[in-house]
Amino acid sequence: MKSWTSFFFLILTVLSFGEPSSAYQGVNWADARDNFVDGKIIPSGIDEEAPLAEVERQAHSIFSQLKELLGINTVRLGINPDTVGDADYWPKYQAIIAQAKKLKLKVILACWEGASTRDGKIDNIPVFHKMWEQVLRDLSKSEHVHFEIFNEPYGYTESEWREIAAGWLEQVLPKMPNRARILISGSGYNEWLSHVGADERFKGCHLSFHLYAWFGGQHRNREGWVREIKERIGEGNAHRAIVTEWGASMKGTPQDFFEQSKLEGRSKTRAFIIAMADVIHEWKMGSVYWPGLRDGDRFSLTNRNDDKLEITNESGKRQVLKSFRVESAG
Repeated sequence: MKSWTSFFFLILTVLSFGEPSSAYQGVNWADARDNFVDGKIIPSGIDEEAPLAEVERQAHSIFSQLKELLGINTVRLGINPDTVGDADYWPKYQAIIAQAKKLKLKVILACWEGASTRDGKIDNIPVFHKMWEQVLRDLSKSEHVHFEIFNEPYGYTESEWREIAAGWLEQVLPKMPNRARILISGSGYNEWLSHVGADERFKGCHLSFHLYAWFGGQHRNREGWVREIKERIGEGNAHRAIVTEWGASMKGTPQDFFEQSKLEGRSKTRAFIIAMADVIHEWKMGSVYWPGLRDGDRFSLTNRNDDKLEITNESGKRQVLKSFRVESAG
C-alpha cells in the first residue's frame, strides 16, 4: 500500500509541477566578484570581450567539466538589468544558456540586485520588469530554462514579498503559462518557505530555499541542524522545494565532511553540511550547491586552472552527491 501511495503522489507531483523538485541536481556558476555586482554578471571563466564562438567554447568546456566531475543536470546563473540590457553581451549570455541545452542541462536564471544598492530590494521596479520582459521574449520557448524572480528578498516583509511575486506572476503567466518553470524565493534570504508555500497564488511553482551555517542557529551536531532545516522548509513544501543555495568552505583550512563522529561539539559547519545533504536526500528536494564554480570563493567545489576544473574537496563532493541521491560521479 505504501509503495502505491508513494507512486500516486509522485504522479500527482509531476502533473502539477512538471518535473519533481528532486529532478534538479546542480550547482551555481557565479561571477568572481559575486553576483551582487554593479554592471554585467560574468560567470567565472567567461571572457566577455571574446567573440561569440569563443564564449560558446568556454561555456561548453565549463558545463562539460561540471557535468563530468559532479554529475549535475542543472546550473543556476545570475542575471540583472545590465546583463540583459547590453546589446553586445546579452546575445553572448544567451549563447552560454544554449550550450547548457546542448549538454541536456537545465538552467535556472535568478535576478540579483546591484552591489552598491544592496538592501534586499529590487533596485528599480520598472527596469526590473523591462528586464524580465526581454528575458521571457527571448527564452520563454526554451523549455530547459527556468526563472527565479528575485534572489534573497530580505528587504521586504514576507507579505510585501508575496505581493511583489504575485504581481510578477500576473504579468508573466499570460506569456509563459508553465508555472513549473518558475521559482518563488522564500522570505528573508530565501530562508523561510512557510508563507510562500501556503499562498495559493503560487500553486504549481517551485520554491527556492537558501541556508548557510551563519543564517541559523549555533548547532554543533547534525540533529540540531536537521530540526532547524525542516522547520524552515516545512514538510508540506518539500515536494516543491529546490535548495538553490547551500554551502561551506571547501578550501583553505582543510574541511572533512566524511566522519560524523568528529562533529559532536566541534564544528557547526560540518554538522550543517551533513545535515543539509541528509534532509535534501530524505525529503527528495532539488539541490543546487553554492557554488560549483566561482573564482576566489572558498566555498567553490571546483577550482579553475586555465581551462581545467578540479575538485577542491572530495568529502564535500560526496555530501553534494548524497543530496543528489547518487553515490559517485566523474
